[in-house]
Amino acid sequence: MKVLVTGGAGFIGSAFVRLLLGETSHRVVNLDKLTYAGNLENLRSVESSDRYRIVEGDVCDWHLVESLLAREKPDAIVHFAAESHVDRSILSELMCSARSLSSKRPGAPESAASSMFPPMKSTAVSNRRSKPPKNTR
Repeated sequence: MKVLVTGGAGFIGSAFVRLLLGETSHRVVNLDKLTYAGNLENLRSVESSDRYRIVEGDVCDWHLVESLLAREKPDAIVHFAAESHVDRSILSELMCSARSLSSKRPGAPESAASSMFPPMKSTAVSNRRSKPPKNTR
């Protein structure tokens, strides 16, 4: 069995990769952007395994993901890729969605995404907390 793991250089993802390679005969393809959250030291014990391969890339890169899926043909995908800070994960989700919807997937109808979702505008997210409700006793 071949498993594609996204975010496999992060804390939890790397533990999963090590577990799969240590406890099963599965092959593992690790797609990781290797940002501040990814640490290749977490994978030193498996990096030389002939059942392991790491691909540096972004899960939001539709063309990369599509070519990786076509080439590797994984039996399963386990998704750990995420920004660990809430504010970053919200912004990343919006940016990833906007890029995914705005990119033209080969073979997809021209209006597949645009008919369901309006174009997204860039917005700033405030870190200020809203005021608590007034006591209404």
